[in-house]
Amino acid sequence: MTRLNLAGAPVLLIVIILLGYLADKVKPMYTIASAFIVRGVALYSFEYISDPNSFFSYAVVIFFVAGATGQVVSMESFFMKNLPGNVRGAMTMILMFILSSWAMAFNALAGILFD
Repeated sequence: MTRLNLAGAPVLLIVIILLGYLADKVKPMYTIASAFIVRGVALYSFEYISDPNSFFSYAVVIFFVAGATGQVVSMESFFMKNLPGNVRGAMTMILMFILSSWAMAFNALAGILFD
């Protein structure tokens, strides 16, 4: 699994830069929707991985990382553009708490289902 995680790291760097640029140029409804779709397709594709060392498994992990990163970048960009300054920090903290909670719940459920 470590090799799969490492495969996503360089992609993460590229995706962050690209999404940061797109967050300033494209409407949030498109970036947020695209990120959710990419992550959803990647999550669905995990079911079809038969060999963890195959090209397909690496591609799925890379799309999953890209989608998850896209969700965080696009949601945070949306918050920064649209929330008043006096609540921006608190709302961003709530957003990160919710995203982290969902990630932990997903990992816990995935671990149970995998075992």
